[in-house]
Amino acid sequence: MTTAKVLYPTERRIYHPELLTCPHCGTPTALLNYLTSDKIVQTLTTPLALAIRPSHCPDPACPGFALRLRSITAQHLALPGCTYGFDVVARLGWLRQHQHLTFAQVHAALTPAVHISETHVRTLYQEAYLPLLAASTRAHHAAVTQLADQHGGLLLALDGLAPVGGEPQLWCIYEVLTGLLLRAGWLSVLDQVTFAAFLQPVAATWPVRAVLSDKQVGLPAAIQTVFPTAVHQLCQAHYLARLADPLITADVQLVAAARKAMRAGVGADLRADRAHPRASSTVLTVTGLLPEPLITPAPALPITPPPVDLPPSRARTEPTSEPAPVAALVSEVLRRVQYLLNLRGHRLDHLAGLETVAGLEEVRTLSRQLLTHRAHPILTRLVATITTTLETVAEELRRLRHGVGWLTDIRALLDPTQTLAVSGAAVAADLSAYLERMDQQAGGDRFLEQVVERMWGVSRRYWRGLFHTYDQAGLPRTNNAVESRFREVRRRLRRTTGQAGATATQLQRVGAWELVGGAGSAAAQQAALAAVDPTMWQEERARVREQRGRFRLHSRYAARTRTQLEQLRQAWFALPGDMTG
Repeated sequence: MTTAKVLYPTERRIYHPELLTCPHCGTPTALLNYLTSDKIVQTLTTPLALAIRPSHCPDPACPGFALRLRSITAQHLALPGCTYGFDVVARLGWLRQHQHLTFAQVHAALTPAVHISETHVRTLYQEAYLPLLAASTRAHHAAVTQLADQHGGLLLALDGLAPVGGEPQLWCIYEVLTGLLLRAGWLSVLDQVTFAAFLQPVAATWPVRAVLSDKQVGLPAAIQTVFPTAVHQLCQAHYLARLADPLITADVQLVAAARKAMRAGVGADLRADRAHPRASSTVLTVTGLLPEPLITPAPALPITPPPVDLPPSRARTEPTSEPAPVAALVSEVLRRVQYLLNLRGHRLDHLAGLETVAGLEEVRTLSRQLLTHRAHPILTRLVATITTTLETVAEELRRLRHGVGWLTDIRALLDPTQTLAVSGAAVAADLSAYLERMDQQAGGDRFLEQVVERMWGVSRRYWRGLFHTYDQAGLPRTNNAVESRFREVRRRLRRTTGQAGATATQLQRVGAWELVGGAGSAAAQQAALAAVDPTMWQEERARVREQRGRFRLHSRYAARTRTQLEQLRQAWFALPGDMTG
């Protein structure tokens, strides 16, 4: 059994209600002869003994006679049923979310001032801080309503987090101008009906003039149904990514062809370079209690070696051994080649094939410069192999660069900082004219014709939703801002958990609450949490518990699982028996 903590309060406070007249009849209220919420509350400074003496209307005929008025000031010190002050809860959440501390580190930071266990730190974060944080956003309701009235409607951004292991997908709705999270929750089915049900409460509360999202199946139809007067801007980043699909495929093939050609020419040299400089061992750098002995470097070559007159036949003979600095420099060049041949990641801004070719061209230029100063057989083979490789992939490289140039131009046309167009119609006209010029530039090349055909097909599917951003002030072109919030939460959870698997688990269980943004400072955060209505906090805590309860049996600990299954069995057999089934 855990030993109960013993607290010695330094001060006793009894609070009276701030409201001195009955809200129904205006009669002066009378204090009742008992105390409520009598408890010891730990704050970051000292333990306090707190209590509230309620009041009511003295007129038995007034509805205020049965009403018990309590002190708002006392309620802003601690949550109902909680013996930790709002300053402790706010400090705990601030350390966790803004300083990215683990629960053990948060516990170590709080223990000098507060008697609390590490388990209770975790409980307070999940049961008190996260619900309070979500409930504190309700205070912005009036500001969002005023914003909608001023601008003729809200600007919404929608996005979902990729699901893990077939679990429901986490989706969120942000207001673009303020960055406030309007709704966040899990959708078990991604179709028009589900998206419409998720969006409907927003439509019932505020007018919406524009929505930004990707082209998720069922989402455009749901937006059209729920927000019939709003324009639907499709994410231009997703549009460009779909345009680049054939180019990325060609880039992958280019890397494979270059890798095959290079390893056919200098593969033996690359494999030999992987070994340790000492031919007797393939064990590389080793440390620990039994480290590997260090290799003593050979003395450096003189900068200007003295000339040696040798017969022509001996001068052309390759040396049987070479100085260590020469081997080390050649090894560095080969390691660069090995790195280039293993490049991965075919993104719009970093196509691995183009980077590999550019890197090989640089290595060839460097090797030629080195050979003008000192001959070396490996460098000679390397130059010849790179030259052959570049000739082999020259045609594929030309086509790929042509397609990437088209994609770069389209991106520039869509960028309002680079285009001269001032309206969506003008940008659409410029893009349409450019796509028509691409048809002429393909020149009968089958690959380029396929790229143009793909770009036309993707453009037709996205066309109606690509250009609203130029006519709607404040409407972003891409969903990158929302996606960056997902990435930031992922990074924060990875820092505080130290495990990628634990990060995914936390997102599935409490991700909607982790996405809620807090105040800009610890003091403002504490004030926002203290202003939350206790009833609203209790409702939000029930939502947290409901979501976490869905994962009650998701455990890999055998003892815990057996206990949970036994509890389930006992609950089942406690029901009235029915053998008819």
